[in-house]
Amino acid sequence: MRELFSLRTVRSKIVMMTKAAGVILILSYFASKKLPFSEDVSSLIWAVFIVVLTLILDALLGHCITRPVAKLCEQAQKTAQLDFSGACAVTTADEFGSLADSLNQMAKNLQGTLARLEAANAQNCPGGVAFSFSVASVPQRGKNRCIGVDMKKSVC
Repeated sequence: MRELFSLRTVRSKIVMMTKAAGVILILSYFASKKLPFSEDVSSLIWAVFIVVLTLILDALLGHCITRPVAKLCEQAQKTAQLDFSGACAVTTADEFGSLADSLNQMAKNLQGTLARLEAANAQNCPGGVAFSFSVASVPQRGKNRCIGVDMKKSVC
């Protein structure tokens, strides 16, 4: 039963918010019918309340979903362009936090692998074979989108 009311997953957060909004809507409807105003004025008050409730719910969902997704997307784009300068700042205890941890670990592993490859190239390059990487990207909606990473082999 405790797991049912846990807010550790994005789905459970959405379900709890929408259920709470539904209960509030029903209770507010009955409360609006008991107001000492005409039916038209009571309906108008209830409509304004619904708009305010919708804006609050939108802000909460934006905080719980949209903001973490935007941060994850931004960090994924940096990592795709081999920019390991910062970690993803999503620290929630849900799927987004887990994905951010995985993305940060992947970036750390890629950075270590590239550093080892560059060190091996530096040692082996005189008269040997060198590897270089380039990132292909295209502008899309004002941002560069990675379309591939190319590894080239050359003789020094």
